[in-house]
Amino acid sequence: MDTCTLRRAFLKRSLMLAALAANGLPLGTVRAAQGDVALSERVLVNVMLNGGPDMRHLMMPPWSAVTGSYGHQFWRLRANVQASADTAEALEARWHDAYLPVSDGALEFGILREAGWLHTMWNAGKLAVVCGVESSPSRDHDLAVRTREMGNRHAHKDTLGSGWGGRLAFAAGGNAVALTKSPRRFAFGPDPALPTDLARVDNRRLVAAGNMREMALAAPAQNSDFRSTSDRLKRALENYYGARRDSVGARSVYAQYFDNERMLRELGGAIDARLADVPVPAAFEPLFGDRRGTRYNLALQTRNLYDALVCSDLLALRVASMEYNVWDTHSNQAANFAAHASLLFGATGALATLWSELPDAARARLVFVIGGEFGRQLAANGGGGTEHGEGTSMLVIGDSVAGGVYGTMFPDEEIARFRQASADIVGVNAIDHVFGRIAEWIAPGSKPLVFPDFANAPLESGLSLDGLLLG
Repeated sequence: MDTCTLRRAFLKRSLMLAALAANGLPLGTVRAAQGDVALSERVLVNVMLNGGPDMRHLMMPPWSAVTGSYGHQFWRLRANVQASADTAEALEARWHDAYLPVSDGALEFGILREAGWLHTMWNAGKLAVVCGVESSPSRDHDLAVRTREMGNRHAHKDTLGSGWGGRLAFAAGGNAVALTKSPRRFAFGPDPALPTDLARVDNRRLVAAGNMREMALAAPAQNSDFRSTSDRLKRALENYYGARRDSVGARSVYAQYFDNERMLRELGGAIDARLADVPVPAAFEPLFGDRRGTRYNLALQTRNLYDALVCSDLLALRVASMEYNVWDTHSNQAANFAAHASLLFGATGALATLWSELPDAARARLVFVIGGEFGRQLAANGGGGTEHGEGTSMLVIGDSVAGGVYGTMFPDEEIARFRQASADIVGVNAIDHVFGRIAEWIAPGSKPLVFPDFANAPLESGLSLDGLLLG
């Protein structure tokens, strides 16, 4: 590696990790047992499905031959989304071919066959579906994403601020770890002096971990070649910052910079040392495909999450942020949705593969929250897809989840609106309550800090989320 390339790599990693060390990032205590996923604290993993996934396509009502019933009318309304002819025979065949039937004892529905892991988790009682969720009435992607990630239903196009994951990490006394290429606003932290002021941001508890196995600053190997230009530069940088750190006064504007370098070098070195003894599970290799594009990004984030869990004590991990940005299905929804559902939710997909590599004790302290910024409209469009809508469903998954359906999955009142133009799923359950319940499980007493306006947020009549998580 030439001098210019090494310098660029050094600067890139310094910038990537700058938030991690700034002003004294709280770090965990190294556990005695190395190389295991051994969580001592509860951890939230937020998987953002950018684009507004059609959760009604993922979870459909059963086909019914009874004219006028919900199942009959909804399937006919969406025949082209299902790539099916609009006949009773074709729609019934599609229901049996494309969906795996499930029931909670009172309600029956089907889970898309390509989402086999969700079916497994439902049968194990570890998948909760929270229905009628609203983060924003807007159908604009940018605004709805910002509202969802900030946990601020009152956000406007020019509103910026902290994310609800960052506020939760602060409340839990730990860090939010962004496993994406660039940190999402969800993980942005609050101002410690004014944590309920949603417009203020302080990223001292944000760890940018776009590649957990390339986080350390460059350092010469123990048996390095003194004649190597690369090793000489690494040694020079390490010695330079070490010497200058001691000579710069505490009040100097440069003091924090040199202290950051020390913290980055120490933490990066500790992570490298930990992961050196932890091979990437062989089961992860098939996830990567052709090493580029959205599939590769999802696989890398999945591997990052595994590594972050292995290093959870070093990172003081309480919140992790992931994304999968492929869900804006205005056309050819049947094929596109199935392909991506298979990669994320399939029986051999990313989440199933990760889950299979985790010990039971870690699973008990881990919860996934999965969903998009908004939903899709009730009716299909003319291109075999669906348009932006309002209400949606959120998936909550984990061993400590009390599985089932929370809220009304297929409201009868929708039947009268099926043929109305641009008819939405109505959002009746604010994210303040849905995500607020999860925040309480991660850090008891945190809901008022993470969602300071929750008292004014709507919740479906008769719905209680108290039993959503166990313990």
